[in-house]
Amino acid sequence: MATRMVRRFAAIDSILPLVLAFAFVLASGTARADGIRSTTCISSSGALFCTTQWRRTGGGQLLPWQVDPRETAATTERERKWLARCRPVARTDQYGVSRYSYAAAGCEFGKIED
Repeated sequence: MATRMVRRFAAIDSILPLVLAFAFVLASGTARADGIRSTTCISSSGALFCTTQWRRTGGGQLLPWQVDPRETAATTERERKWLARCRPVARTDQYGVSRYSYAAAGCEFGKIED
């Protein structure tokens, strides 16, 4: 009889972290449109450890999958100007390391204009 009780408690103890993790995810609330939430739970030796990270995305900040066409056009124009002015050339030195040389001063720092 004692071994049967021990087995029953051991079974409950091994399932309990999974039940708690599931309940935690359900109780964490509904998704909000103004941020990103990530919850991670780990069960070890009968204990449950959870952490939640929240990042607000409001205030005009773009998410990684959103693209601003104005910024993309500006970036393309800056790169075109830099390439036209600097004309980078990669040469391999005596140690086999690629070294860039530029046609104008300041290009290694991203300078576009004189």
